[in-house]
Amino acid sequence: MMNVRRNKSIEFKVNRLTVIENFSISSLHLFGVALLVFVGLLISACEREYRPSANTEEHKLAHGHIAGETNKIWVGDTLLSIPPNINYQPVSNERIIPGRADQIKFGLRYPEPEPESSFNLVMIKVRNGSEDPDFLRNRISRKNWQKISDIDYLGLTEYRKDTRSTGYGHVMYTPIDSSFKTPKGGPIIYSCQGNDFHVVSCYSGFELQDGLYVEYIFPYSLIKKWKKIQLDVANFVKRLIA
Repeated sequence: MMNVRRNKSIEFKVNRLTVIENFSISSLHLFGVALLVFVGLLISACEREYRPSANTEEHKLAHGHIAGETNKIWVGDTLLSIPPNINYQPVSNERIIPGRADQIKFGLRYPEPEPESSFNLVMIKVRNGSEDPDFLRNRISRKNWQKISDIDYLGLTEYRKDTRSTGYGHVMYTPIDSSFKTPKGGPIIYSCQGNDFHVVSCYSGFELQDGLYVEYIFPYSLIKKWKKIQLDVANFVKRLIA
C-alpha cells in the first residue's frame, strides 16, 4: 500500500514537472516570438518615421541632390534636369526616394534677380497633376460677387466679395481679353489672398504638359506684371524638362 502511494506521489511530481517544463518552454517560445515582432515593428516604425526636416540640406540630399552638378529628378512621369545655379527644394509626401519627388519648389525674382526680397519673389511649385478648365470657370461663376469691374490698365476683370476674411478666393482676376489662356487652352484665373480692404498675394496654376502641373504665387504688388510672370514661369519650367 505504501509503495502504491509512493509511486502515485512520484508520478504526480513527474507529471507536474513535465507540465511546468512544457509551460516554461511554451512561454519562452511565445516570448521570443513577441520579442521578434516587437523589434521588427520598432525597426519598421523608425525607418518609416525618420525623415529629414523639410527645407534643409539633409532633406535635399536624401532626394539624391549632388552639389555643383546638374540634378535629374522625376516628378510623376516627367524628368526635370536642374542646373547647379538654380536653387530648388524637393518635397515627398511619404517615403523619400532618391531621384524622385512629389513636387519641387523654385523661386523667381522680379524685376531683377537682385536684390533678394520677399516683395519680388514668385514661388513656383511643380507637381504631378492635370488642369480642369470647367473647375476653373466654376470658381468664378459659383461665387456671389459684390463687385465685378474691368481694370483696363491691368487688362484684368476684378471680382470682389465683401468680407473681412483674408483667405484665398475672395478677390479674383481673369484677363479681359479671353484669348489669353493657359498652355492647355484653359482660362487664366488669379485667386488672391485678402479682402475688399487689402490684398496680399495672388495664386494661379496651369498644366504645362500632360501630367505636369505648375502652380505659382506672387505678391499682389506684381499683379501689373501678370502677363510676363505667366510667360516666364512657363518658360522657366520648360527649360528644366529633360
